[in-house]
Amino acid sequence: MNKTRTIGASLTAIIAMTYGGLAHAIPKPGAVGDAYLELSKFYILAGDHKAGVSGTVLDIKSPLNPAGAITLGPVNTTAEVAGSLNGVSTPLNKVLVGLGAPFSISSSLGSGYVPYVRLTGNPGPADWIGASTSSSGDGLALASPVNVPVESQVALAHYGSDAGSSAYQNLQSNFSFTLAAGQLFELSFDADGYLRTALGQDGIVANAKYNWTASVDRINKTGPVTHMMTWNPDGEVGSGYSSSLCHTTKTDPLGGGKFDCNEYADAFLMNDGLGTNGGPGESITDPTKGSFEMELYLAAGTYNFTIQHNTHADAAIGVPEPTTLALLGIGMLGMGAKRRRKI
Repeated sequence: MNKTRTIGASLTAIIAMTYGGLAHAIPKPGAVGDAYLELSKFYILAGDHKAGVSGTVLDIKSPLNPAGAITLGPVNTTAEVAGSLNGVSTPLNKVLVGLGAPFSISSSLGSGYVPYVRLTGNPGPADWIGASTSSSGDGLALASPVNVPVESQVALAHYGSDAGSSAYQNLQSNFSFTLAAGQLFELSFDADGYLRTALGQDGIVANAKYNWTASVDRINKTGPVTHMMTWNPDGEVGSGYSSSLCHTTKTDPLGGGKFDCNEYADAFLMNDGLGTNGGPGESITDPTKGSFEMELYLAAGTYNFTIQHNTHADAAIGVPEPTTLALLGIGMLGMGAKRRRKI
């Protein structure tokens, strides 16, 4: 299947793109935005200096393993979803859970939104917004990898007066490890992303974006924390992370000799966005589902891990105020500057 992708780069022009050889014409009036990102088979394991899931669980202290070399601190996962449609806002739906606790939350207005179903055709006769996030599994155990689908979707199909919509979801997980000795960590997962914006007429806008980031900080006994690494996959192996540690050769006490931290798999850009404005047209990003893997050596000490997983979509029908339109255009230009095109 042919998949093309574009980013809106001006206030007055739009390039109509094709998807699977057929462009979906959005009726006039009409606007849609859809941002979907699913992680599956997510693990945090002991590294092995090579690509592929290591298959070795971390030596975590527990009642069944009191001599474990790694103490896992509390795991706090916060998820929230919300949105607005034509001036009416949904209540904030928010949950806080611990390690391995499954959850599923959604927020929507109007009729037509189906969580985790990509909007590939026309939005239909109804206006709606929806945002959803869920999680299951325990990534520290081989038998139960974490699976996390998230989505924000909007669809407008009526005039009335000027109409606007937005939907977002935020998911963040924080946890700490205290290491009695140095440890090589492996973070690995598969991901599937989809972005779509489409317009049916002039004078409307639509945006969609997703983002996934992991970061590690060392917690010091005195003074501020020390930032160790940020991993924001960019679709190119070897460049989707930033860390002074990753560019300094270290001695591996596990017997692997000298090494740097390594990114072994990076299938597509996971900080991506689309913007469409100015006239009828459609933009779609639908990267092939792929794998991601990073390994990082940490010396003895206490470290905080943070994983963030976000989506956002918005659309507006009618002619916004000139100041609003200008701000939207600046935002689209910014996203266009950040995108890196892959062939």
